[in-house]
Amino acid sequence: MRLLLFALFASLFLSALAAAIELKPKYAGSTSLTLGLEWDLDSADSGGMHHLTVFAFPSTSFQYTDYNASDAYTAAADEWGNKRLTFEWPAFQGRKVIVMDVDAAVDYAGSAEVAANYERYLDASDLVIISPEISAQAAATVEGSATEFEKAVRLAEWVHNAVVYDSSLWGRRLDSEQVFNDRRGVCSEYAHLLLAMLRSQGIPARFVAGFVYSGESWGPHAWVEAVVGGKWVPFDPTFNEAGVLDATHVKFAQGRDQGDVTEEITEGFAISKPAVQVTVNEVGAFSLPFKLGALEAPQSVGAGSLEAMSLSVESKSDAEQAVSLSLNDAPSRPTELAVAIAGDDDRLLYLPPRGKRSAEWSVAFPVALQEGFIYNFSFTVNSMGANASVEVQGRKDAAANVVESVSIKSLASRLEGNALTITADLENSGSTQAGALVSCTLDGDEKQSSVQIGVGGRRAVQFVYPLPKNKAIVYGELSVVTQGQTVKQPFQVSLNSPSAAASAQPAGGDNLPAFAAIAVLVVIAIAVIAKRFRGYEEV
Repeated sequence: MRLLLFALFASLFLSALAAAIELKPKYAGSTSLTLGLEWDLDSADSGGMHHLTVFAFPSTSFQYTDYNASDAYTAAADEWGNKRLTFEWPAFQGRKVIVMDVDAAVDYAGSAEVAANYERYLDASDLVIISPEISAQAAATVEGSATEFEKAVRLAEWVHNAVVYDSSLWGRRLDSEQVFNDRRGVCSEYAHLLLAMLRSQGIPARFVAGFVYSGESWGPHAWVEAVVGGKWVPFDPTFNEAGVLDATHVKFAQGRDQGDVTEEITEGFAISKPAVQVTVNEVGAFSLPFKLGALEAPQSVGAGSLEAMSLSVESKSDAEQAVSLSLNDAPSRPTELAVAIAGDDDRLLYLPPRGKRSAEWSVAFPVALQEGFIYNFSFTVNSMGANASVEVQGRKDAAANVVESVSIKSLASRLEGNALTITADLENSGSTQAGALVSCTLDGDEKQSSVQIGVGGRRAVQFVYPLPKNKAIVYGELSVVTQGQTVKQPFQVSLNSPSAAASAQPAGGDNLPAFAAIAVLVVIAIAVIAKRFRGYEEV
């Protein structure tokens, strides 16, 4: 009989129940959990034997599991090392329910699994496309890294901060190239992009499927395991964790990409899967192998001031590690007194053995401070089981570092049909609303666009050009002019095939032929020309 494959991530509901025990993922160093899973089958009698094949929850170096099911099953391993359980039954009419309970003890502080037979996790796959653009970005991101682990940490941090979580994309299978171009997705998209970047740097990496607690509900999740130091080390680019994950991560399968994590059922059945039911039996704290220093910030600031905050972190371990840091408790209410973070909120800080590193943030304070008032702004940096806080006073008459600045976060090219699109991702990295004149010159053809970007905001600006003919490489420059500075970004675009091949592409760019042209944009250099620096002045 024919079998149907269905993706676990598309078939599971997003919500799930947590137990009465309070669970804060970033403080969960170890957990004892009971997961209840259910498969509801509806069928008309089609004769013969039928079966359902699902994944068992493996015992690994990070989790110990025990499970039992309502029906008898046979067990076998697949080519990716997953244990699959097959339930078989004669044809029936009506509804059948299969239930499986899983007890799991989870703790990622232990030694990782020794890696073997990992060469196949170096290659591209259906959903892990290693494009020239992805390879170039990965190479630039890891430049200067001392070890493979530091490379992987940098790449995980980059993916976490570059991709915007978009729940409307749940259930779609987007490959790494789509994610890199669109910079949006859910956990599986974060994983596919990180896999592509790791593999492009010669680091074997595999897709991991499991469950996780988001802070609000339990649901299916995806992350990555990479071969570092001969072991499978976990990285979660969605939640910005590496090396040691929070203990709400419960693994059930692995593969090259999401396409390898599917269940099988005989054709002719309607199947539904209610939300996983999770009982939290016990939660243990992290045993922190690092120490947070004081969160450093100025004691007082003026209206509209852009200030630096820094936090030092010291390793207490003889092993490399990564520390997840998030400045996510900055004041946001009322709106007119909200503080904006100019740049990324989150850091994934690499620490060498017994080493010490610092993380920095740029914080823009509100303009609407009134005379005669003192404002107290409280900030907290959260980590895995630890935090650091500081208070800053704001006064209208205090010295203020007022800066108007727009930075170029990324620059990318895309070739569709006979059009070459240059996309600039801009960010307001200053302390005041910024108006910018953005100019793009490609092969002598200049186009302009004016944009307004709020403090801490981002804006994508696109310029579309006709495909250059009979050229393998074209050169261009992006210029961003604000009141305070000019940023110039030279670049070159390599066209990987003749223009005639590109013109043969179907409208819309779907199902592109194998000879379709590829545009590879390479950043040459960046120049920042300060027109005026106001520095510290009385406001």
